[in-house]
Order: sequence, then C-alpha cells, then structure tokens
Amino acid sequence: MLCPPHPLGYKDTQLALGFSHNTPDNTLPVFWEQPNAKIRTWKPVLHRYPKY
Repeated sequence: MLCPPHPLGYKDTQLALGFSHNTPDNTLPVFWEQPNAKIRTWKPVLHRYPKY
C-alpha cells in the first residue's frame, strides 16, 4: 500500500539504511514513503528528497 511498484525498495533490495541528508530509494518504503491517497495519516521515519 505504501509503494506498490517497489514494496521492498527499488529493485527489491530491502536496504535498511538512512542518512541525515537523504534516504536512498532502495531503502524500505516504511522509512521514506510520503502519505498518499490510500494512507493519508502515514508518517515516514525519514524524509527522502529528490536528487538534483
């Protein structure tokens, strides 16, 4: 429900890692996924910022 295309992280890598400046997309979505239409009250553990 959090991230249907990649429920275990990008390419199902299941990385359990986060940094103070960003969180990789192959980390489990419970760490970084933002609230969406299905789960409006969800609060991620860490924030993920887009790369420039």
